[in-house]
Amino acid sequence: MSSLTWRHVLLGLALWPWVSSSALSAQSVSQGDRVRVQSTETYGSAGTTRTSVFTTTGALSGWANDTLRIDTGRQSRVSIAASDIRKLEVSRGRTHQAGKGMAIGAGLGFVFGFFFGSAVTSGWGGSVEETAKAGLQTGAVGAGLGLAIGATLGALASTDAWQEVTVGDLRVTAAPNGLTLSVPVQGR
Repeated sequence: MSSLTWRHVLLGLALWPWVSSSALSAQSVSQGDRVRVQSTETYGSAGTTRTSVFTTTGALSGWANDTLRIDTGRQSRVSIAASDIRKLEVSRGRTHQAGKGMAIGAGLGFVFGFFFGSAVTSGWGGSVEETAKAGLQTGAVGAGLGLAIGATLGALASTDAWQEVTVGDLRVTAAPNGLTLSVPVQGR
């Protein structure tokens, strides 16, 4: 081996711990997977063209020739030409927003509690110190209530965890459960 090849091997071994395992495996989307596709459509006449960007979300129902078919769940099937696909993402499960809900709830609860406590105390003719103390106390209570309410609402609100699939060179592969679209990994 030349020294240039050995350098590449040593560099690859040195960087190995920082390469994610998902980047090493071939990306694939199987029939029935929940996908989100961003595509373009160009239309116009008499020399005037306009391009619009659309996002379609649904279950991948198939692939025919160079067209992706998606069931949108509204008893309709959308067909998208591969040449129009700008971005393809596949859902890798659902994630909950409890932490985000807790942070927002606690922050809003503290602010509203602080202003409520301060307003009530100053309305009773309290001193600046009493007003600030009452504001901090009711702010702490409001933060606690907001934390609990925000965590509950955040846990109820779930979203898809999307993973982008490189749309460079889609290939159709026969699989036991139907067709699989596989994409060769392009070092990203």
